[in-house]
Order: sequence, then C-alpha cells, then structure tokens
Amino acid sequence: MRIAVVIFMLVSSLLALGVGDKIDKETQQKLNLQDEKIAVVAFFAAWCSSCKKELPHIEILSKEIDKDRYEIVGVGVDKNPKATEALVKKLGISFRTINDPDNEIIKEFNPVGIPSIYYVKDGVILRSMHGSINSVEQVIAKDLKELDTP
Repeated sequence: MRIAVVIFMLVSSLLALGVGDKIDKETQQKLNLQDEKIAVVAFFAAWCSSCKKELPHIEILSKEIDKDRYEIVGVGVDKNPKATEALVKKLGISFRTINDPDNEIIKEFNPVGIPSIYYVKDGVILRSMHGSINSVEQVIAKDLKELDTP
C-alpha cells in the first residue's frame, strides 16, 4: 500500500505545472490575471487547517504590496462554493478570490497538495510552494522581491 501511495505522489508531481510551464489560455482567462503583474495564485479549501492559518497572513501582505506590480488571487477548491465564501468572510479576506467547485482551475495546475501557491507572470509559472509555510507573508514578500529583480 505504501508503494502505491509513493507511486501516486510521484506521478502526480510529474503532471503538475512547474517552473517555466505555461498556463493554458482558458485557465488564464478564468483567473483573469494581468500579464504585466506577478500574480500570487493561492489554492485553498475551507476544510484545510493550514489554509485557515495562512490566509490571514496572505491578507496582511495583500494590503502591503504594490498593486501596480503584484496581485494576489485566491482559488477556493471546495465543491460547495458557499463553504469557500463563508471562509473568506470569516477570515476577512479582501483580495480577489475565485470559486473553483468543479476543480477546472486546480486540475490545470495539479499541485501536490493544498495549500499551494504559484507565482505567475505573462501566463508562465515562475515559482511554486506546496504545503504549510511558516510566516508565509514574509516568504511571499521575499519571493516577489527576488522574482521582480531584473
């Protein structure tokens, strides 16, 4: 059984979008990303305890970033959009969020787990992080600075 789980995880990670991969046009349109900005695309779910811890920190960062250069987009992957909406409201999230109840957007990215964060510019994946991250707002701020340096 353990071998099957390991094989599944390896195959899944091979199918996931990675650095340098381009997001298909349909998914780009669903995300409504602006090409000239670096977007932080954060996948989350109402059932995910790590997401509940990270989202308020991402919210803090969303108020501090230069909105002319960066944007944050949350993608809720709950089958019930009301669960996503309730979580966003409960946590006071003001950055743009999208409901993905049919998992059309997350299927394109195919991350290893939730939460997952992708940095995207001009439809291309610049970097990604998966799983719970301590001080996530500091990590994202540092990454944005590195990615935005010519």
